[in-house]
Amino acid sequence: MPRLLGRSGAARAAAAGALHGVVEWLPVSSSGHVALLIEAAGWPEADDTRRTERRALEVALHTGSLLPLGALVAGDVRGSAAPDAVILGALAATAVTSVVGGVAGPLVEQRFAGPRSVAAGLVAGSVALVWAERRA
Repeated sequence: MPRLLGRSGAARAAAAGALHGVVEWLPVSSSGHVALLIEAAGWPEADDTRRTERRALEVALHTGSLLPLGALVAGDVRGSAAPDAVILGALAATAVTSVVGGVAGPLVEQRFAGPRSVAAGLVAGSVALVWAERRA
């Protein structure tokens, strides 16, 4: 397995984890914000030659989010009038995301993996959220 963290890597991982942990609970892209942090701070993981280490950090951050998010979903399932529908919806969303990510992931990463694309996506997502909120 490639070495994820070099010198002072634990501090970078902690900073990325702190940002990711807070932003994960907001209706914005936690991955996008961490990507912009890595780029803006000039971390070694911003270098394209260290893509594997960067992906390992991103996977670790999302894995760390699974436990609290799983607990939240479990509470939703217990409080739902139709727990089977909640579980099926979560499984369907996961399956679709996995298939699209597996099939189109390399293409999406190739075309949209730069800081400008990430920032533009975050702005577009924010505009869409504001629009949806105003319509509701």
